[in-house]
Amino acid sequence: MSREPTILLTGATGLLGQFLLVDLLRSRCPVAVLARGSRTGSAQDRVEQILTRFEESAKRRFPRPVILEGDLTRSGLGLNPGDLRWLANHCGSVIHSAASLSFKPAADHPDNEPFRTNVEGTRELLKVCRDAGIEEFHDISSAYVCGLREGRISERDGDFGQSFSNDYEQSKLTAEQLVHNAGFKSVTVYRPSIVVDPTPGSLQLGDRTIYYAFNVFRLMTQRFGEFDIDQLFPPIGLTGQERKNIVDAGWVARTIVEIFRRPQLHGTTYHLTNPRGTPLRDLLSAFQDVLQPRRVGSGPQPHPNNGWGDLTGIVEQFIETFTPYFRDDPEFDQTHLKHALSVCKTSSRGITNCPEVEKTTLEAIARQQMTSRPPLAVSSTAELSHWHRWVELQTSSQEQNLLDNALQNRIPLSRLCLSLTGIHGGTWTCSWKTDFHSGMSELCIETGQVDVAGDSAYLLADLWEEILAGRKEIEQAVRTGEILIEAPEISICGANIAKLVKIVQSQLKETGAFSEVSTEV
Repeated sequence: MSREPTILLTGATGLLGQFLLVDLLRSRCPVAVLARGSRTGSAQDRVEQILTRFEESAKRRFPRPVILEGDLTRSGLGLNPGDLRWLANHCGSVIHSAASLSFKPAADHPDNEPFRTNVEGTRELLKVCRDAGIEEFHDISSAYVCGLREGRISERDGDFGQSFSNDYEQSKLTAEQLVHNAGFKSVTVYRPSIVVDPTPGSLQLGDRTIYYAFNVFRLMTQRFGEFDIDQLFPPIGLTGQERKNIVDAGWVARTIVEIFRRPQLHGTTYHLTNPRGTPLRDLLSAFQDVLQPRRVGSGPQPHPNNGWGDLTGIVEQFIETFTPYFRDDPEFDQTHLKHALSVCKTSSRGITNCPEVEKTTLEAIARQQMTSRPPLAVSSTAELSHWHRWVELQTSSQEQNLLDNALQNRIPLSRLCLSLTGIHGGTWTCSWKTDFHSGMSELCIETGQVDVAGDSAYLLADLWEEILAGRKEIEQAVRTGEILIEAPEISICGANIAKLVKIVQSQLKETGAFSEVSTEV
């Protein structure tokens, strides 16, 4: 049976994958998408929402791909026998874009992310491809597989025994090695740098470093007002002149698709990077201009003499996790890419090298995370917050103390570390524990961060009060970046936050401590 030239695309619901899917369909390439369902919809629903959004923007219709509902991390990709047969009979190539973008150490994740998705998921995909007889593989990797190497990085460079800033970088290099050793006739590797989507209104998060930097910077700005950003750098060993290599998701996707459509360009590695880096100070300056527009006669406030106060925990965790990634980027060689671009220029859809990331683009990235809701007024310190009132009820209740003691020998299903900043802030660890005999689960709460693996959520204490009062939706706050979540599955963590809110609301209403609480969250 002759094989039809259908492309299997993974990661189509991710930031870069969305652009890849649309550009492939725009180029009339037949596409099959491997995608998971979610608690809010099937794989078909998720892909349809993406295409509808792009169609509204482009004011045109796109063909629909074949949807294979599965999971990269499951045996056989979670596909049924019929889907696996279809794959073997129709797909001739793969574009592998799915990845975990977690920078948190894998040891802190219960599922060992990012290795679970980026390494084991790739391993499972390769097995299915070999069984299906697919011989052409296109791997979306990362320019940062170079790790902590300095100087000029060749597109041919691979494993030099380098050290890495985080497990994400290491996992992507390991995945590359698996692909090269899988025995395909053709392997093409694309290594983008920091991918962002500056499209107005886009809420799709890309590289976590940029977006987390903005949200932490916003928390500091909300707490201290405008301050001299140059005072941020020396305490963390930076100068502000460190350059980060930022690329537009649309440009990356167009380049990949144009190279994919030309077999003579296959079989090598491409640095999809920006010839000019973006100084870190320019990035934070753009954030500041969006968050605190400068007024005539006003000037930045000095750095607080006593540190970051109630934001210290968040700032220190951000520094520990992300500062290594903000080092000065090396120079990424583009020999192969420039050749490919010169070939692509001969077509009607010729493309140029990555455009420079200007201040307007950086400001657009910041505005994506902004909300139209005006800043909340700071609560009076004389009034006990409803959250603190609820926690106080738990710790002062004899029955609750007895329950906590009884639950100590039970198994935690999940943990959520809740960090609130500002007045009435603090850190609490909420655990859902179950008894295997009864099957019943109970919520336990401890003050402070427990030294175990679990999800983390960061937000302002005032916003948390708004959520408890039913005046703010959790899902919206997550989308707009008002809640920062560090978790392998953001949707699951969001569901746990919603579960916690319902418990708090219910108990506060029962005690009459918060009669205005609405349960419509």
